[in-house]
Amino acid sequence: MRLISKEAQEACALRPGCSVLAALSGGADSVALLHSLRDLQLEGGIGRLFAAHLNHGIRGAEADADAEFCKRLCRDLDVPFFSERVDAPKYREDRRLSLEQAARELRYEFLYRIKAETGAELIALAHNRGDQAETVLMHLLRGSGLSGLCGMQYRRKDLVRPLLGVSRERIIGYLAELGQDYCHDSTNDERDALRNRIRLDLMPRLTLLNPRAEEAIAGATELLLTDELYLERVAAQADIDCRMSVDKLAALDRAILARVLKNRLAALTGDYERGDIERIIELLKGRSAGVATIRNGVSAWIDNGTLRLGALPKAGEYRFSHRIGETTQTPRGSLSSEVTERANIPCLGDEAFVDRSKLCGELMVRSRRDGDRFVPFGGCGTKLLSDYLIDRKTSRFLRDMPLVCDEAGIVYVAGHTIADRVRVDERTKEIVHFIFKEA
Repeated sequence: MRLISKEAQEACALRPGCSVLAALSGGADSVALLHSLRDLQLEGGIGRLFAAHLNHGIRGAEADADAEFCKRLCRDLDVPFFSERVDAPKYREDRRLSLEQAARELRYEFLYRIKAETGAELIALAHNRGDQAETVLMHLLRGSGLSGLCGMQYRRKDLVRPLLGVSRERIIGYLAELGQDYCHDSTNDERDALRNRIRLDLMPRLTLLNPRAEEAIAGATELLLTDELYLERVAAQADIDCRMSVDKLAALDRAILARVLKNRLAALTGDYERGDIERIIELLKGRSAGVATIRNGVSAWIDNGTLRLGALPKAGEYRFSHRIGETTQTPRGSLSSEVTERANIPCLGDEAFVDRSKLCGELMVRSRRDGDRFVPFGGCGTKLLSDYLIDRKTSRFLRDMPLVCDEAGIVYVAGHTIADRVRVDERTKEIVHFIFKEA
């Protein structure tokens, strides 16, 4: 009986000369996987084969017996064997994780380290069709989107699952034909973890409704994956076309926009939730102002029509003297000025025209301070600069632009507006043109 089909072999990129590291727990699935890979190796279907077993330090003597079993099995099959013991409960406590998540993190760290030591190209995992059905149901109960309902894939980068389409019954039958025993993990019988409750309680009930429920769920994931891969291709092209332009992003269909944002966030931090994407969409649609805080130091804000994702820049305090006709460099960009004969009004926020005769004393360029007040262009009363910027729904990032000030106060808020007291009017004889170029 052959467990790894030609289709699975191709999907997992298992080819002649390819070196593979098999994750070996000692359970039926991983033992069947190792035997299947060994047979494939003897047929010339793959190159070097290694096995790695991690004792999580959870089950005491039972786990020690599993490790010894794996060692003997690899010796009998003539497969190089690597084994370590860790303290998953302590790792869990130190990092405040679930025991399941702690064990998973330690397991993958171990597997990738052995992969590097051996030079293996792929890590083979023993997930089967039942695991796939459990994963899909678990994601469904947690409110997952399409990507989660696609479940696991035969290959994701250097992780492969050659038995993903194989039922548990077929695996047990395969081992029976070989006369090969295997270990039983007693923690799989406990109902603490959601996956265990799905396997022990939910799947049997679903099987009463449809004896082929597991097969049906696994088949549905294949159909959903076809749709998901198509939508991901569309999203990837949309990301290239939009170049994070707010107008172009906001015009995208929501399904594509969410994928563009999800992929961008995934590149910055693996720890994000649906709510993070929703907050960014609200920002893009103009229904919220300021900054959308994600997690792990990542924020989203709008900067000159472009959506920015990353660490929000923090402007320090600065103060520079400024002479008309010169350029002053600031942490946020350069501020230059010149005398001109006419004003182009209205103008964009990155330039301003003021009446030179209305300037009081020396000019300076400085950072914002708490309590800064001025009468904005066209205003009829003093206003806190912070209130002015908030009223205009200015993001926090754009609130920290340089200020041009004279001895009477604010003259020009770079990127935004001027003080009404220095506006050009019919009596103006000399005009100063300020130009701000953001860094």
